Formats: sequence, structure tokens, C-alpha cells
Amino acid sequence: MKRALHLVLFSSLALSACTSARLSHDEARRKILEIARSKLVPDAIEIQRIVSQTDTQAIAEASVTLAFQFRRDKPDSEWRIEAVRLGDRDWISLDELLASVNEGRRRATAAALGKIAGAIAKYRDSKGQSD
Repeated sequence: MKRALHLVLFSSLALSACTSARLSHDEARRKILEIARSKLVPDAIEIQRIVSQTDTQAIAEASVTLAFQFRRDKPDSEWRIEAVRLGDRDWISLDELLASVNEGRRRATAAALGKIAGAIAKYRDSKGQSD
């Protein structure tokens, strides 16, 4: 009986190990390349490690090689980053990139505030309170 129990436990562990595919460095690199929709040289993305992995989630810590275009107004003025390029992509203005990131954050914040306002209104309605 004890041996049968051990056999069942071992079999279930072995089967679960076969079904839970872990994220590999190569797959993480391919997925990051897909985001950029670019033909980056594989060496442009370096996966340091994969952490916090479960059956449905993983975090890949990676370094991506970028090119930065610098400019200054006069020979004696400070350098500033004007544009960024990922792999073989076109140059992206740093101002446009930051504006895009900020717009995404603004939309996410507005959506979260909308949900909070809706929840407060629902709570007030359930308690018979009005503004």
C-alpha cells in the first residue's frame, strides 16, 4: 500500500513537471523581439535571468541595446538626447516617445479614477446617500 502511494505521488509529480513548460531565455528574447517588430540582431537583447516563474507568469530581466542620437545647440552648450532607435527601426524623437508614455499613463489613471468614481456612486446608492 505504501509503495503504491509513493508510486502515485511520484507519477503525479513527474506528469506535472512535464506539463508546466518554463520560459526559456531564447523564448523570452523572441517575445521581446516581437514587441519591437524588428529584425534586431539576437545579440541586441541579453536575458540576464528569468524570475518569479509560475505556470502562467514569468518575469524576464533583460538588457536591450539602444542607439541614442545626441544634439546640442552650440558647441559650448550641453548635449541632450534628441532621438532613440531600437535595432533597425527608425529614429524616434525623445519628446514624442515621452509624450506617448505619458499619454498611456494618463489614460490608465483616468480609467482607474472612473472605476473608483463608479464604485463610490454604487456604494452611495446602496446606502441611500446622495451627493
